[in-house]
Amino acid sequence: MAVRLLVAALLLALLLPWTIRSIPRPLRLGPVLVLALGGATFWLAAFAEFEGLTRLPAGMLVVLLATGPVWVALIGWVVWRRVPGTVFRFALVFVVGGVSIMAAPLNASLEALGVLAGLTSAVCFAVFLVLLESNRSVPTVLGFQLGMIGAAILTLALDPGSIGRLTSEGPDPGLVAAIGVAAALWAVLLGLGLAATDSVTTAIVVAVEPLVVAILAFVILDEGLLAREIVGGAVVLVAVAAVAIQVGRAGEASGERVGET
Repeated sequence: MAVRLLVAALLLALLLPWTIRSIPRPLRLGPVLVLALGGATFWLAAFAEFEGLTRLPAGMLVVLLATGPVWVALIGWVVWRRVPGTVFRFALVFVVGGVSIMAAPLNASLEALGVLAGLTSAVCFAVFLVLLESNRSVPTVLGFQLGMIGAAILTLALDPGSIGRLTSEGPDPGLVAAIGVAAALWAVLLGLGLAATDSVTTAIVVAVEPLVVAILAFVILDEGLLAREIVGGAVVLVAVAAVAIQVGRAGEASGERVGET
């Protein structure tokens, strides 16, 4: 967790001046501080994910994390009274269902604290996405940078010895760099994605992560793909494709209306 947050935050902090200079309008301090403080939800999401991993089978944790789009939609309904369309409602069901098929068979003996941790991680990530979407005066790429940096600061405040352990316990430098770069790139790409669409669509697309992991394990680690993983992955892809088509049609319709006016 320290590697993921601290190394990624350092890389994103180095990019921060370039990101700020690329913004055409002046930034207001209030939204910037809100997103930096929102890093607490980012930190809690990461902490709860790792806590859940110590208490649950990995497959069950993946299913709980896949409920993220559902929480985003629920929070959006509460905050903005935004009701997802039919395609999005089916996509939410397909995402959770497809990931469940991939992760099956699920262990029946589950620890309550582990389930709570997994759901907490999904909810906290959903809260952060909604927080970014509700502060559109701050570009979402910058918002993810601020959130990651805020989470890293909180990590250092709660665990001041984390940097010392990273250096004294001798983790593999290449692995540390790979994890940090991957986490930083994840934040930048999610920021770009959220800038182009809404939080529900972004969360649904993120749900392809288990499928990508399975494919990478097949290609890099020479692990076989089970039939249920192929079927579940196909279900997830159907959901993402349906959402992409719907968003594309909505964008075309909006462009046509602008052209007519």
